[in-house]
Amino acid sequence: MSSPSIEFHKIWIDQCAATEDIRETFGLENALDYLIGEKLFTFLMASEQDTQFAAEVPAFIHEIRRIFTAAGDPRIPQTSGTYQIPCASGPGSRYR
Repeated sequence: MSSPSIEFHKIWIDQCAATEDIRETFGLENALDYLIGEKLFTFLMASEQDTQFAAEVPAFIHEIRRIFTAAGDPRIPQTSGTYQIPCASGPGSRYR
């Protein structure tokens, strides 16, 4: 009997689902802090070392936009295309 493989690079999906509950229970500011301030930042750091994480960044950002656009937060830009993501090791990384 083999156990299913854990796909750590897909953790953002569960984190986004949790964010919607956090927004409803604790408010928009706490949801932003959780998902962008904690989870996205950590995910971006992992993406600098692991190509599987890097490949998930555009989908993660898309889902963040969907969550907070649905919440009507004006701080989330309504643009598409190249995202400038600040990172610790340089001026930024570009993802499409």
